[in-house]
Amino acid sequence: MQVASNRLSDVVSYYRQYLQPQFDKSESATLVEWVIEEKLGISRLKMQTEGNYRLSESELLSIHFAFKRIAGFEPVQYVLGKGWFYGRPFSVSPSVLIPRRETEELVSWALDLAEKGHRILDVGSGSGCIAITLKLEKPDLSVVAVDISDEAVETGRRNAELHSAGVDFIQADIFHLSGSKMEKQFDLIVSNPPYVRESEKLQMHSNVLNHEPGLALFVPDEDPLRFYRRIGEYALDALKTGGILLFEINEAFGQATVELLNNLGFCNIELRNDMQQRNRMVKGIR
Repeated sequence: MQVASNRLSDVVSYYRQYLQPQFDKSESATLVEWVIEEKLGISRLKMQTEGNYRLSESELLSIHFAFKRIAGFEPVQYVLGKGWFYGRPFSVSPSVLIPRRETEELVSWALDLAEKGHRILDVGSGSGCIAITLKLEKPDLSVVAVDISDEAVETGRRNAELHSAGVDFIQADIFHLSGSKMEKQFDLIVSNPPYVRESEKLQMHSNVLNHEPGLALFVPDEDPLRFYRRIGEYALDALKTGGILLFEINEAFGQATVELLNNLGFCNIELRNDMQQRNRMVKGIR
């Protein structure tokens, strides 16, 4: 099967079929429009109204290699080098997780809780989408972001520069991060740490399993709350009295995470569902 011509309408039609049956009809159409818009700067309106527009050979090659990668189940965000979060573009690569819609709900909750002048720490910052969004939505916040991965920290810094967001990115391992350096400095600590059990790999789509960083995803079955426990312990030193700890969680461990925070001495603990009515976020007060 080959594209009939370099006419825009023929190209769009061809690649919609090319991506099937890997993707359903609606998803393939969306992917085709997204790639052509991002790679070639051709709007979706133009795709619909100027079907006779002719693409150059270099343009055809550019999108062909992109669609070939997508057909191999590489996430489109990595193919394009961009993901969207809270209405903004963020640079992404296989060194960081692709921003998720559910995490936008965590950020919305953090924004509701954060007050003018608050100092915030984002643990496991990845692309920096949480920390940067908090700073952009409330510029009077002071935001620090830490991640164990050098590549992730560099990605976060690039995204902060892209959005002119004054966020301080630090490379650090939460398991070796001393509370003394930042003792009682933070009003809010937010984190979306690794929480997918190794046994859950069989349920995951190959585009996630084969391409997104396992370091940011997986925890051992025998200790699925290891990051929550450690971040909670660190928060006891790093949070001011009355400070807030806010987590995104594995829906299977909602009550277990509540019990963990309770055992650590946090109070006013709240478990909240996401838009799909799944246990997704937990808040505790220092």
